[in-house]
Amino acid sequence: MDEQSLRLIHPRTKAKIELYGSKGKVLWGTVSNIRSGLGRLNPGGDQVIPIPENYPRQSQMRVELNANQDWGEGNFYYVGYTARVTFQIVP
Repeated sequence: MDEQSLRLIHPRTKAKIELYGSKGKVLWGTVSNIRSGLGRLNPGGDQVIPIPENYPRQSQMRVELNANQDWGEGNFYYVGYTARVTFQIVP
């Protein structure tokens, strides 16, 4: 997610997760962590990589899935699925 959008999302923001590989399966969760500054360091190194001035900054969101949701059987096949995540933003 672009850092510019972070002013709208914070920990405890509700999220709806629609899995592309499983039509009709919707998961619900809550943002638990936001990590900014991705792409600024060289993996395995400690030197900052020069980034073009207009390069969009990215942030990583961690969404914890609701524990009380009925997952059905065989829920481990969701690992690695691509999903569309929609955040429920309250202005």
